[in-house]
Amino acid sequence: GVRHSVYSRDLAEYVAEYTDRILSRYHFRLVIPVVEVQMDAFQRGWLGNWQPHQKSRTSYRLIYDNLVRAFKRSAAVAKSHGATVFCSEPASEIQTVLDLRDSIDIAGIDLYPHMHKQWPVLGYFRRWWQAARVPLCISEFGTPETYDPVTRVDEYARFVKPGVDTNRVLQ
Repeated sequence: GVRHSVYSRDLAEYVAEYTDRILSRYHFRLVIPVVEVQMDAFQRGWLGNWQPHQKSRTSYRLIYDNLVRAFKRSAAVAKSHGATVFCSEPASEIQTVLDLRDSIDIAGIDLYPHMHKQWPVLGYFRRWWQAARVPLCISEFGTPETYDPVTRVDEYARFVKPGVDTNRVLQ
C-alpha cells in the first residue's frame, strides 16, 4: 500500500521485529540497525539513484525521518539483547550522528580523504567528538592511489603503475 518500504509507517516496527528475530537466533554483540541512514535517504530521495527513485527535498526528508525512527526502534531492541549499537555515517554527516546519539554506543566515520577534504582525518575526529561525545571509530576508509595525501590532490586521470601503493602507504 506504499510506494516503497522506506515510506511505510510500519518500517520501524518491521526493522525492530527483524532485529529481535536475528538477535534471538544468532546472538550478535554488535548491531548496525540501518547502515548509513543519511546516505540511504540521500540516494533514494534526493539523487534518485536507488528505489523509489525520488528527487526532492520532501522525499529525502520523509525517507530520512523514517529511517531514523527505524534505526532508533531497532537499537532499543538490540540493547535489550545486550548488543552494542553502532552507526556508520559519511564523515560530512555529523548531524545524523547527533540525531541518533541517544541510540548508539559507537559512532563510525566513513572517511575518504580524497572526498572529505574539509578537514584532515584528525580534524573530523575532533569535530565528531566535540559534537557527539560518543566513542568513535573509522568504519570505512580508503583512498585511490591517485590521491596524494601530502598535497591533498586527487589526480584521478593520472596513470598509476600496477602494484604501486606509495600514496596509500603514505596515507
